[in-house]
Amino acid sequence: MNFRPLLLAFFASFLFLFLQDRPCQAAKEFGTSYDIIYNVETDGITRTSQTINLTNKLDHVFATEYQVIIGSTSIEKVTANDNYGELEPKVENKDNATIINLEFDKKMIGKDKTRTIHLTYQTPDFATIKGKVLEVGFPILTNSNDLEEYSVSIRIPDSFGQPTQFIPTTYQGSQLANYQVFNFTKADLEGSDGITATFGTSQIYNFVIRYHLQNKEEIKGRAELALPNDTNYQTVLYQEIKPKPLSVNVDADGNWLAEYIVEPGQSQTIEAQGSIRLNYFPKENFAKNLTSEQKRQYTKSDVYWESSSQTVEQIAKDLQTPKEIYDYLISNFIYDYGRLETNPERLGAAKALQNPDNAICMEFTDAFIALARSAGIPAREHNGFAYTENDRLRPLSLSQDVLHAWPEYYDETAKQWIQIDPTWGNTTGGLNFFDKFDLDHISFVTHGTESSYPVTVGSYKTDDSQGKDVAIEFGDKFEPKESYELLISNLPSGLAGLPVEGEILISNTGNVALYDLPVVVNLSKNGQQQIEKDYSIAVLPPFATYTFHYSQKTNWQTDGGSYQLNVSVLEAQQSQNFELKTIINPTYLVWIGGGAFGSLLWFIGFSIAIKKISKPKTLIPPIGNDPSQQIPLNH
Repeated sequence: MNFRPLLLAFFASFLFLFLQDRPCQAAKEFGTSYDIIYNVETDGITRTSQTINLTNKLDHVFATEYQVIIGSTSIEKVTANDNYGELEPKVENKDNATIINLEFDKKMIGKDKTRTIHLTYQTPDFATIKGKVLEVGFPILTNSNDLEEYSVSIRIPDSFGQPTQFIPTTYQGSQLANYQVFNFTKADLEGSDGITATFGTSQIYNFVIRYHLQNKEEIKGRAELALPNDTNYQTVLYQEIKPKPLSVNVDADGNWLAEYIVEPGQSQTIEAQGSIRLNYFPKENFAKNLTSEQKRQYTKSDVYWESSSQTVEQIAKDLQTPKEIYDYLISNFIYDYGRLETNPERLGAAKALQNPDNAICMEFTDAFIALARSAGIPAREHNGFAYTENDRLRPLSLSQDVLHAWPEYYDETAKQWIQIDPTWGNTTGGLNFFDKFDLDHISFVTHGTESSYPVTVGSYKTDDSQGKDVAIEFGDKFEPKESYELLISNLPSGLAGLPVEGEILISNTGNVALYDLPVVVNLSKNGQQQIEKDYSIAVLPPFATYTFHYSQKTNWQTDGGSYQLNVSVLEAQQSQNFELKTIINPTYLVWIGGGAFGSLLWFIGFSIAIKKISKPKTLIPPIGNDPSQQIPLNH
């Protein structure tokens, strides 16, 4: 009886191997052992060597050929031999796969007879060198329980350094010449879908981004632009923003919002250049407990995140952890590549769960957030850039800016937001984007308190703007410079009895954000300390100015004298002296005070009048934020 074992290797993000064609019967007819060596070179090419032992368990059953199907067309330099000498592999590319067929010229007949097959080939698909990082993923046999022996050895050049993370985590390490060797046994690989690892703890990208604004109104217009901002996984460095923003504010989700004024009937393009450093692990200084209000905000139902809908609640009742929700989505949703060719509508979670065959990254993300929130798990969304070299495994839209959406959930134990990507977990055939994230996701904006605002870069278009507005490339240098300016203004000398008012301005003049800045304000009179107050600025983004409005009541009888206001921020100090004159005659004071008060009222009234005339109109939605202009997140 002739029998042809079939080894099918399905390549998703990397290669996944599994036996097909009567596996149960094959286990009865053949004893099989596997020894695989993956040798990664410094150029990213992996040279693979597989030793397969097929032992006959029956006298009348023998193998006549062996077939390997690899889900990649990038398989080269295939060689094979067995006990009797060289074999002539027949290699065919079909349906985005490589089929290697080995025909045996001589029969191996008899119980306990063993045919040993040596198969070698090379491919660029197992390892990817991206900037300063090496990412690797290797196939394993999913039916390894049917194998009598099974081992995998991975060899990585020393030049890539130590691994940041390995999955599975159990292995035996050794050294072979200039290679690190990671050995896995059958027991080590039990329950695993594949072997993945990252070498390198951070990645640097350079970026150039543009925002196009257009004011079609007859009055000044105000625009609020979301600049790429720091998260617990990334640090953003700005070399230049042209023109500079009027202000930069931080919203409840940590987004950096730059303010611009556009004249009536005018258009304006803002260009920002800089670098982003991605961290493999969340930054410790971002670990914080959520307040009760934040928990309420991040578990509420919202547009596109219909956590209280019947559809969502029905599914969520059986999914109580982030991992269960992630697994549900990658198992039940089907990525709809056809929607990449259109301008797809954002379906929202409820509709996506009702139509799981039509999902793209928006639906994977919205569904995760809604299901998590329904289960009481705080969850948010990231919009941004996703680096990929394979648009089938990690799909994207090539016709416009490469935008992507992925969710994050709050881990109560770690006190951190944990980013995951169920979309890529699905499209890569099961590559783990839950326990192990990557250095490919750059966040441009975070949605938590609102499901669609602020709008990400790439969506600010005008009638005349064409082409892509997001350019990303790998970088080599990341040189943060922390600096700031301290200024005390509007503290004129005056009369005791009137309030002393002024402003303390702290401006970030560096290229990265400043965190937890301590501010100490000290007021002394005639050399004696009167007041000392401590403040802290949680975050001060580049180009931002934090303003303390200083106001101190004074008594007309007792507060005359020489004053000094001292302000310190870390090692920087600024002082300003002023005099308060005491008026002896109360009647004179009333007359002066009344006049001053009248002047003050006139000044305030004048200021308000000016503001009413000159305050720019905030277009609804603000300039550049029209949802009809937004680039959909297509991948």
